[in-house]
Amino acid sequence: MTELGRIINDYFNNIFSSVHSNENFLFHCVPRKLDEFHNVELLRPIRGEEVKAAIFSMYPDKAPGPDGMSPRFFQHFWDVVGPDFIKFCADAFQSGWEQAQQTAIALANQGSTCTSLWRRPLQGRVKLNVDAAVRDYHCGLGWILRNEEGVFVAGAAKSWRGKLSPLEAELVGIREALSWVKEQGWERVDVELDAARAIAEIKNGSCISSAGVIAEDVRDLCSRMMDISFCFIRRSANRAAHGFAQVACSMSGCRIWIGDPPNFITHVLNSDLITIN
Repeated sequence: MTELGRIINDYFNNIFSSVHSNENFLFHCVPRKLDEFHNVELLRPIRGEEVKAAIFSMYPDKAPGPDGMSPRFFQHFWDVVGPDFIKFCADAFQSGWEQAQQTAIALANQGSTCTSLWRRPLQGRVKLNVDAAVRDYHCGLGWILRNEEGVFVAGAAKSWRGKLSPLEAELVGIREALSWVKEQGWERVDVELDAARAIAEIKNGSCISSAGVIAEDVRDLCSRMMDISFCFIRRSANRAAHGFAQVACSMSGCRIWIGDPPNFITHVLNSDLITIN
């Protein structure tokens, strides 16, 4: 019986195994970056008809939620509960990532392998990380510019007086940082920040709100530069800009460092360099 089992096992192993595996070739064929189309789709606001289509595509008696309500309930009473449910989903898309991000940061601090790390730009480009820290009646803006080797080029901490929402503060930070970068002559710039809503406002926003007006300023700046890209990252990949923004909260005016980074940020820069080597 043992011999028969071995023969059967060898037979099926020979059928379902390959001596020359194409696994690595296949993995390299899978795109590992989002293209512009998918990035825009992921960042745009959720639409009510999408939520409704998802609910009505579910089998009525399947997948009850924590409240015990099945899809049948929402389908039957959609005219009553639909608007509230759409708002709930939209809020989850806008703020739910923050809780997930906190989890990811906690895991990274405990030494787990985390893919949310700073990456250097491609050859011939520079990377601009931006962040904002909001206080009661002022906020701190911070940005840092690094080259294709991950080396510090410049950084800035700027105090901004006035009451701004977190979204407005992030947009002001982008505007001020890009304006400075443009003055220095940099044209091929990858902009990174940990505020998805700010990127969405720049890509899809209108001018009917204060945030929309600031976003329009950013779009105007971008139109006068050669090649600008925006990317949403986790806070763990934006620690350097965050450090500058925190310092800006406790100072007045604007301070810029060129060539030599300030002491309060060197440990972050060294850590980021380790991750790219």
